[in-house]
Amino acid sequence: MLSNVDIWRCLEEGSIVIRPRPPKTRFAGASVDLTLSEEIRVFDTSKCPFIDYRLIEKEPDYLLKVTNPLRLIDGAPLILHPGKVIICSTVEWIEVPNSLAAEVHGRSSLARIGVLPHTAGKIDPGWKGRLTLEVSNVSEIPVALYPGVAICQLVFHQLISPADLSYKEALSKYQGQMGPSVAATRDEIG
Repeated sequence: MLSNVDIWRCLEEGSIVIRPRPPKTRFAGASVDLTLSEEIRVFDTSKCPFIDYRLIEKEPDYLLKVTNPLRLIDGAPLILHPGKVIICSTVEWIEVPNSLAAEVHGRSSLARIGVLPHTAGKIDPGWKGRLTLEVSNVSEIPVALYPGVAICQLVFHQLISPADLSYKEALSKYQGQMGPSVAATRDEIG
């Protein structure tokens, strides 16, 4: 695992890209905090009584149909109610080199109040984009979330050898995403 010194050095060298570059105050001993974007998607229960997971692969825009975009403006919070999930993204654009993999972790300060960010967890070598997160409130009371709050932390792992199949070369779905992505099809990969 890379230390904060290693991460900062990789940022300086350009092998890891995080834009905008986080200040050193957002680094811990082996991680860097990423922040919540103002772009969010929320599930709309009036559009469907349930989510049919099988339709996600069959209908590329299925999740777009059952969610609504929301943009937080002027520093207004999103009130995340108990049991609710939002789809959001980080402000930061991330580029992971083929010699590293990364992981997204929650922040203990948010977990203590029931807010849990999640993504697929592992970020493959060669991945580029803004991270999409699924954030849920497992507490018993609503929580106000503001754009720019440190929503998750990123840790990096050195690979024993560089990957010869990067995320882009594997034709994976989410390369280059710019906001909260609910789904992508192979045809959308660029």
